Amino acid sequence: MTRVSGRASRERSRYAILVLALPFAGCTCQGGGRDAAPTASARGNAGPEGWALGPLPDRGALTLPPPCQLEEAPWRGMLPGRTELHAAPDLLGELFVESGPLGRANAGVLRMELGQAESTPWPTLDGAAGALAMGPPWMRVGTRAEAGVSWVQRSPNATAETLTQGERLRVADARCTDGHCAVLLGGAAPGESGGGTVAFVGAATEAVGQWRRIELSTSVLGRRHATIARVEADAAVIALDVDRRVEWQRVGKDAPRTLVGVEADGAVVASALGADDTAWLATPLADAAAPSRGGIRLRSDRYPGLELHAPTPPTRGWIHALPFGAVVWWLGPRATGGAQQLLHGVMITGGRSAGPIAIVAEADDVAFAAHGDRIDVWVTDDGTITYGRLRCATQAPPSPLPKAPPT
Repeated sequence: MTRVSGRASRERSRYAILVLALPFAGCTCQGGGRDAAPTASARGNAGPEGWALGPLPDRGALTLPPPCQLEEAPWRGMLPGRTELHAAPDLLGELFVESGPLGRANAGVLRMELGQAESTPWPTLDGAAGALAMGPPWMRVGTRAEAGVSWVQRSPNATAETLTQGERLRVADARCTDGHCAVLLGGAAPGESGGGTVAFVGAATEAVGQWRRIELSTSVLGRRHATIARVEADAAVIALDVDRRVEWQRVGKDAPRTLVGVEADGAVVASALGADDTAWLATPLADAAAPSRGGIRLRSDRYPGLELHAPTPPTRGWIHALPFGAVVWWLGPRATGGAQQLLHGVMITGGRSAGPIAIVAEADDVAFAAHGDRIDVWVTDDGTITYGRLRCATQAPPSPLPKAPPT
């Protein structure tokens, strides 16, 4: 895990009712022409919306995979409508929130610290389809598909900067850590030819035109697994699906170099790279006798493979690498059907499950952030949001396996 800013590592106490309001700012930033990056736009008829968070006396709101424990009682609040969550993977206590009806969403950064909630409004961007947030520092990245423009917006009221123009690319992932940023772009749509896979790496203080562009592949991103595993000074580590194998490649000012690779026997649900470059990979666990059943198959370059059975196949997944292990999460539908999904969680230590798979919560959406063995989890479900700060500590196994050399 890469180092995070001092703000991210400070203790956060949350013992007061928190109220978050995400009003629209009252300015419109000017753009630069028909094919320029989108501009920030204030939609005055929407009005401010907000939601409140309060501590729950009952710690049973989240069922955690053992031996993970809550650091304090979880928090719960009501949502003002459609809400999307964007967490920076290695920043605790902060979240980018978009809420409200489509086309009129309030957006802002929520910071929970010292018993207070601070929110920074972020006006809606015109033509911001496919936008996502990254941090720290917080930025928004997106693509105007009809104009072939990829853009980066550094602050709430800033004009977005053009990253690419006239290319069949879309934003796949974006991440900043300690002032260093990376953006991953790929083919415009699954099955669509052209575009390739491109990474941009640079400092948050530099204009995006100064960021280094690295061509990674000529294959279509829509058929691949491609994520940013971590961001370093002048470099980023990208997880990329290459011929039924996921490779973690360091890209930057030097030539791309493969750090490690793990075989993939199916579509990749999640991947992670630990601070010691231990790689983790999750793929669906198919049951030929019962196609509706599932779970995930977990693989690593250091530890033996592991099958984690569940009643239904996974739809999304996350892996948090820890010393000597990992915490694995995934969403899967109920076995009885319906739109509701269940969040599963399990800790792996020494190549084995540390306990049974936990059904953590019912969930419409989930966001995670982690620093060391501390994990923030945000769960939305039927108009509510639940937040918990966990500690998931692992211990060294009796005889750790040697790390296999990359092939």
